Parts: sequence; C-alpha cells; structure tokens
Amino acid sequence: MQTEKLSVLDPEIRIWPKPERAQPLVCMFDGYVKEPAIEDIGLSLVFDAAFPAFRPDIISNQATSSQSSQSSRYQFVNIPGGRFRRFSGNDTLPRQRYSTVCRWNKNDMGGMVNEILAYSDPQETGIVQIHDMADPADVSVINKHYGSNFDPGEYLVLYVDEPMRLSPVRERLVDFIGFEHANSPQFFYVPYIIKHKYLDTVIDLRLRRVQDWFYRWFSDPQAMNLGVPIRTCTCFQDFLPYLLGQYRGGNLITQGIGRELRLWGIQGLVYPSARCDVGVDYNAGDLVDWYGWNLVDYSLSPSADDNVFAAISITTHNPGIFKTYWEFFGFPNDKIAIYSAGDGPHQGSWRVAGVNLYNQQRLVEEIASLPKKK
Repeated sequence: MQTEKLSVLDPEIRIWPKPERAQPLVCMFDGYVKEPAIEDIGLSLVFDAAFPAFRPDIISNQATSSQSSQSSRYQFVNIPGGRFRRFSGNDTLPRQRYSTVCRWNKNDMGGMVNEILAYSDPQETGIVQIHDMADPADVSVINKHYGSNFDPGEYLVLYVDEPMRLSPVRERLVDFIGFEHANSPQFFYVPYIIKHKYLDTVIDLRLRRVQDWFYRWFSDPQAMNLGVPIRTCTCFQDFLPYLLGQYRGGNLITQGIGRELRLWGIQGLVYPSARCDVGVDYNAGDLVDWYGWNLVDYSLSPSADDNVFAAISITTHNPGIFKTYWEFFGFPNDKIAIYSAGDGPHQGSWRVAGVNLYNQQRLVEEIASLPKKK
C-alpha cells in the first residue's frame, strides 16, 4: 500500500468499564466518512428499486412462493420492523447508520460504490450500475463506455439499462418522474456527502491493540454463547474470515458482536468491509494508511435486546447447503486471500485481496444469465 501522506492515526485507547470481564478497548473516532445523501423522493424510489435487496420489504420469512427463491439466494431474512445488517445486533438499528471511512485524502477508494453494488439483483432489475465521478480519470473511462459527457465531481451516476423493469415501484415512479414509456431516463445523479464525524466511544479495528483484544475476546466460544464452533485464532488475521462472510446481513458471529457492543453502550464500530478489498498499513508500529473500512454508528439508537439469542436466532442459515467450515460463515476461502507483512518497518500490516473480483464475477454471471433483449 502506498501512502500519500505519512501521518499517524494514534487516538488515546482506554478501557471501557462494562462489562468488566471483557475490558473492551475504545477510543474516539475523529475523521471523515462518506455516505449517500438522497433527499428527492423520486430519486429515492429509483435507487431502492435499482438495489432491491436494500428495500425493507423485499425479503421476509413470511415470503410468497416467488420471494422464497430470492430469500434462499440472499441468505438473510427480514422481520417486522427492520432487517439485520452486518454488526447491527438486531433489527432496531436505523438504516442510515452506515458510512465508508475515508483515507487521509478524503477518498474512500470506491468503498461506498462497492457496498451499494452488493445489493444489486440483475435477475429482477436487469443491468444496473453505479459509478463514483470524483476521479477525472475514472470519468473519462465511464464517458467512453456509455458515450456520455459527464463532468467530474462529488456525485454518483446510477445507470439503469431497462428502466421499465423497475416494476415494483413503476406506478409511483410515473407520478414522480414520468416513467411512462421505454424511453424513460437511464442515468440518474445520486448525491453523496463527505463529512467530518466524531464519536467518543468507538471500537476501531484499524488499531493493532484493539485488533488484538477483539479477536481474543470474540473468538472465545463462550463469549457470546453462539452454539457454533469457532476455530482457534492466534491473531486478528485468523479471525478476519468470520467478519468477511459474504452473506448479506453478515452471519451469526457478526450479529452476535453487534448485539454485544450495543448492550455495552459502545457508540460505534470501525470494521473491515466485506464488499471490497481492505487493508491497513503500519510503519514502525504506527497506523499510517488504510482502505476499505466502514463505520456503523450505534449512538442515539435503541438498545439491543439483552436476550442472548435475540439477534442470532433469526438469521437464516441452512447448514445442509454448506460443504466446508468457512462456507457456513459465508467466507469463500478459495476466492479471497489474506496477506500479512513479514518482518521490517511494515510489520503487522495486512490486506485482503479478491473481494472486488469475487463480487464483480457474481454480477457478470448474473448479467450473463439474463434473457437476451428482443
């Protein structure tokens, strides 16, 4: 990883008093995050229709027969009141609580776009793409691909190949933006914001001391009483596959962790994205760079239910379809690799490679299986 600015991220780490037996290591988060900023009702309808797995009503354990096939593909369930998301702990966490964490230069390296694309479903919507227009070089490639003339800027472009396939909201779209015929618009400007964010009590997994505490505590099978086996971990990198499971909504471990952190009164978690390549770079033991990280904000949210199985018991898993240990947790061990730096000034640095390619291949395969246009 090449650092553009050799600064050191070194917040004061302190022990959170509850629970005393766990002694969580917390610090303040004081940095920049990036998130969509959609206020227009019509645009919101288009966005939610283009990425249907984001919609709160698309998946339900009360699903119809047509939805049941989607439920098995998505590998999570919805329940009245909301949906489980990675590290949410239960279904009460408001939707707008996730951000990508920017680097020193306020660039998230495509993290937000990858997070959004993970919720696409070409079988339902046809071809849908979304692009970050901040980098002029990327915009040049995008314009060449579409024959367009977009200007660089801090916004996203949403491309919908067949707008009339967004049928779940078609009638409402007609009212708002005139989706009335096959010549409906294919490109939509989606605003986003990069903002400064401060939280006083955060578990930040970019920090080595916090990583060390985190894997030691949560790899203990008794820590959350999950009732599933956890392999012995000797370092944080050994624990990473549990955090990077590819099921939408995470897995038993990520939901259990989210439940615990909310019960403890933690305000947020900085965690490695499961939707893009991720890494951290240390120089002489100091954190100097990172990419592919997210923040979930628990502040001002309802408390997680203190029932041990409140979050994890409803998460959908079908052990019969899994062939290996890692597949149970949703980690494709043969597709995604974790690399660690050896001895030297960058000792302790690590990166995860293959996530971008894995998700790109999924989209390509799903698009290739679409019926040909007549």
